[in-house]
Amino acid sequence: MKYVLVIFGVIIFTACSQGTKNKNAESMNPSIVGEFLQNSDVLENVEVKNPIASFSELADDQAMDKMDLDKKNIEDLLEKAKEYSHTVIIVEDHTIVKITDLSDCTKSSSWGACMPVSEGFIKKGDLLKKVDYLNNIIGLPDDQKRTAYFFE
Repeated sequence: MKYVLVIFGVIIFTACSQGTKNKNAESMNPSIVGEFLQNSDVLENVEVKNPIASFSELADDQAMDKMDLDKKNIEDLLEKAKEYSHTVIIVEDHTIVKITDLSDCTKSSSWGACMPVSEGFIKKGDLLKKVDYLNNIIGLPDDQKRTAYFFE
């Protein structure tokens, strides 16, 4: 009987967390994606539990293209970024970065590429603003899911 209650509890918890995830994205104004592309500071004023996760859900629908990022394809990704007006990289649900200047970059030995100047936020309770080279914001290559979104 205890196992049935545990399984039932897990099902209820999963259903509730899925509903919360969708509510957060729905309560976030879809125009926030375009606003963020123009001025990343707007994310600080978003009234949802995790604006980075919500932004990611909206970007899935609004981006012209997207690709997963890892050490093997970072150079291809940066080359592709030149074809678009804006590139945003999201790490898991805790970091969001907008590439601001592809021509100003610094060589990263850990990524094996010249990493451009970027700006964004790292969520550590509150959103912490970061303006630095991309590698210093997204961290070292590892198993975390990194997704790049490309916008016109």
